[in-house]
Amino acid sequence: MQNLFAMLIKKCLLFFKPVLEWLFLQNEAKIINHQAIVKDQSLSGMVDTFNVWHRWIYLPFFKRVQYLADDISKIKAVTGPTVFIMKNKGQLEYHYFNHLFLKEKIPSIYYANKSMTIHWLPFNRLWSWCVLRLKAFYENPAQEVFDEKKHIASVFEKGRNALLNLVISRDYLFGLIKTDPLDVLKPLIEIQKTFDSPIHVVTLQFIYDKHPQKVEKTYFDLLFGEKSNPGAVRKFLLFILKYRGQPRVKFGDPLNLAEFIQQRADVNETHQGTALLRHIEDNLRIEHARMTGPKLMSKDARLEEIMGDQTFVDELKKMAIEDNTNPDEYTARAARYLQEIAADVNYSYIHFAHVTLKYLWDRVFDGLVVKHDQLDKVRNIAGKNPVILVPMHRSHIDYLLISDLFYMHNITFPHVCAGINMNFWPVGRIARKCGAFFIRRSFGGDRLYKETLYRYIKSLATSGHCIEFFIEGTRSRTGKMLKPKMGILSMVMRAFFEGACEDVYFVPIAVNYDHLLEQKAYQEEGEGADKSRENAGELLKTRRIFNKRYGKVYIEFADPVSLREYCRTHDVAAASTDAAVLLKREAGGFASHLTYHMNKVAVVTPTALVSTAIMSFASRTFNAETLDRRIKLLKDYLDFKEVEYSDLINFSDQYAYAEAIKRFVAQGILKEMETFEDRFYMFEDKYRQNLDYYKNNILHFFVSLVCFCKILNTYENHAEFYLETAVKQHENIRKILKHDFTFSTRQPLKQHLLRVIDFCVQCGFISFDEGSLKITKRLTNAVFDDFCAYQGLLDNFLESHLIGLKFIKHKKIERLEKKALIKEILIKARPMYLQGSLKHPEALSRFNLENSFDCFVDLGILKCDNDKGRGYFTATNDAVLVDSWIATLDKMLKVLLPLGGAQIPVAASAEGVSEQDGWH
Repeated sequence: MQNLFAMLIKKCLLFFKPVLEWLFLQNEAKIINHQAIVKDQSLSGMVDTFNVWHRWIYLPFFKRVQYLADDISKIKAVTGPTVFIMKNKGQLEYHYFNHLFLKEKIPSIYYANKSMTIHWLPFNRLWSWCVLRLKAFYENPAQEVFDEKKHIASVFEKGRNALLNLVISRDYLFGLIKTDPLDVLKPLIEIQKTFDSPIHVVTLQFIYDKHPQKVEKTYFDLLFGEKSNPGAVRKFLLFILKYRGQPRVKFGDPLNLAEFIQQRADVNETHQGTALLRHIEDNLRIEHARMTGPKLMSKDARLEEIMGDQTFVDELKKMAIEDNTNPDEYTARAARYLQEIAADVNYSYIHFAHVTLKYLWDRVFDGLVVKHDQLDKVRNIAGKNPVILVPMHRSHIDYLLISDLFYMHNITFPHVCAGINMNFWPVGRIARKCGAFFIRRSFGGDRLYKETLYRYIKSLATSGHCIEFFIEGTRSRTGKMLKPKMGILSMVMRAFFEGACEDVYFVPIAVNYDHLLEQKAYQEEGEGADKSRENAGELLKTRRIFNKRYGKVYIEFADPVSLREYCRTHDVAAASTDAAVLLKREAGGFASHLTYHMNKVAVVTPTALVSTAIMSFASRTFNAETLDRRIKLLKDYLDFKEVEYSDLINFSDQYAYAEAIKRFVAQGILKEMETFEDRFYMFEDKYRQNLDYYKNNILHFFVSLVCFCKILNTYENHAEFYLETAVKQHENIRKILKHDFTFSTRQPLKQHLLRVIDFCVQCGFISFDEGSLKITKRLTNAVFDDFCAYQGLLDNFLESHLIGLKFIKHKKIERLEKKALIKEILIKARPMYLQGSLKHPEALSRFNLENSFDCFVDLGILKCDNDKGRGYFTATNDAVLVDSWIATLDKMLKVLLPLGGAQIPVAASAEGVSEQDGWH
């Protein structure tokens, strides 16, 4: 039909040749003018300016299209001819890319198959082009049949770019449209073989919205094409409906075609073309999935797929036989568990949540601080392999922030692992529609539930979905990282070992708040109050947060960690899955690896740094000059460790600290007072928990230094000891603080301590002989206050352990449940603070005490047995062991007086403490 129409046009032009030549072609000056206007415009090439109608219709739409600056940089870095590849390109998409190439000064496309662009030209240029084409036709009426391959080769020879449209056979319209994309790619391979320089292949795609493709097709999809591959009618509707949305374009990584062919030199051109097509389609799929995620399966379809998995069916039968139960009953229970767990994603809910949350963030926060280069790293590893987000858990806001951040920045949307306690109306339904799947806090030995949950997670990983879970298991009420939980992590590792995917990338995420929304609730829980149950009534109370501003939120992404690479470098084998104990051990090592990177990228905020300085004082009052000095000392060590600071500290640290202090004064946490001589601050004990929370946000940076200062604290001034002794003593401090902090194991402890010793030498606390490895304590009056600023930062944790030990010493403990035990300790220990034998009221934290009792189990002071998820403690009644640890803690907690005064005497080694064995 197309050829018939072209033939009729030619006949008409030849019939009216005399008239048309007389009207338009006899004036040579006008012909020259037409040539100057048209320049080198091709029939399908990009234009350098649009006519007024195109600008009026399309330009407002084009302004809303998003693209990545990194993509543009990659394209500009390519030298030589480039061929851009699209699937089912239309006029709208090509028109936009013409606009983008002009805007970003990318070399334009000179030829595009199945396209015509001359009608985009301004009308005077369009007229000139038509006149010149008429002249060329009359000069050579019997033009050769257009040879596309020859024309593309000539385009490349001139160093110009081309765009090839792969018209893939569509599934809609009952499959009536049939094409073979190899017809486009095979000539390209033939051209490259005769071409001296390499041709680069770059994929292009235009994505109309954030919604992923669906596995199940609707009737509308069958008739008018999917959103990822729309027909003309649907494309027009998407243009109208998504006009005020934010469509996106994505460039793939440039492919050197010459190298690609060379790697497959042993096969013929058909196989090379097939391989190139496969590469292009994989690239398009991955780049699309990086923004929208993999194909979306409905909840019912996913559950049906899991329940139909033969390996799961066999496992259910095996468990039923072992438990002497009807297999049908196990199958029914597994189906109920899946219904309870599974997410039911609906992007209409997600978009509504985004609009609502954007209003919330603007109302309560001064800004969300995110580094776009870190987001780009996450985007670059998404699509091909599943991405596992592992954030710190400080607030219920965490998962809302991260999910909304990914949606806002066009990165694959995560499925979030949430506690079953959040599955209450209406939050549960909305969260499930927004990608949350719910798990029980404790499985209580229910191996069927555990296996069912594993199958669901494996299904998500196999599909390539992004998964988010909190490795701490619950929100940290103390501000520091909690001990990692192995459940979900070991399931993801097991899925990887069982071949669910080629690799899994974990992304540790640090989330820091200037001020926390749940601060008051955390303080009450730390003092022994029961945790409030989540429900609709509690949700209504959150309206009060709109009355305050909570500063900034800092979200930092560590470099993605490849599980495959980790297993290779740490000798972790798939055989570990044969035994649950081995897998748990490997998961524990990997969890420490993730939490290390999480802590490493945590940002130091002004609130945290000022709080740490305030809590370093032994007194509740201090003047402004002393506070400034303490802040500087703390920052000196943070600089030594090369940590990341918030944007405000980087901009002006003095201004940042002043703003934090001003906020504390406004909140009543600090009281500012002035005398005729000085300005000073004071705070009441009831606010110590608030300050302690923010101190704990950055305390992990100081743990090694403080532990070494505690070792120094056990020696008289000018005393000498050796590095090996310090290592043994440090190992004992680690034992008592094992459940409070995650200690780095990346390098030997000796190497770790040498770096701390280097800092202490710079500060003048010690001298160190590198030959003999002898350490000499050399505190002077000039550095005494500096030493005090560091050495007391862990005292509240040590006091918590001391309280627990003294309680065990004086109270018979026989199968006491943890909650009841801690409640009794809190009642008995509060008078100790009033009496003066307890210096830090924040040591009376049930969270610290819980860690203490877990530590005492490791030390052999207590035994613990679990019954239906509850821990019951019984004392081993080893009085010598208890007394030795009490003596050790007393020694570390001794009060330092100025060097001119007398120090509290050190306990004698008769208590079981000796320098030779590092106290124990």
